[in-house]
Amino acid sequence: METSYARTKVRVLAICFGKTDSKITRQTAFNCLDKEFEDSILATLHSFEAQTAEVAAQGVAEAFQQGASGTAWLVARSRPAKNITNVLIDMFSSLQDEI
Repeated sequence: METSYARTKVRVLAICFGKTDSKITRQTAFNCLDKEFEDSILATLHSFEAQTAEVAAQGVAEAFQQGASGTAWLVARSRPAKNITNVLIDMFSSLQDEI
């Protein structure tokens, strides 16, 4: 990816957000056709700790400042941005072993 950046001066980073406080994450209903499925979605959604939009934006700034092109970052649970590129590479490698 760095050779592409050297040529184009464009960096590509993937940002994976955890639950971020917003209108959609504060919903109490999604009007699903299946009430049991909707209850499951809401229970799962509300089980995660939400971060503020400001904290999420700070994480994006941190990833942009620190990240090389082609890296993936996790911004979740009000923690500093974390480079998870190697975690994803290992995960996809493990999946390929199963195919």
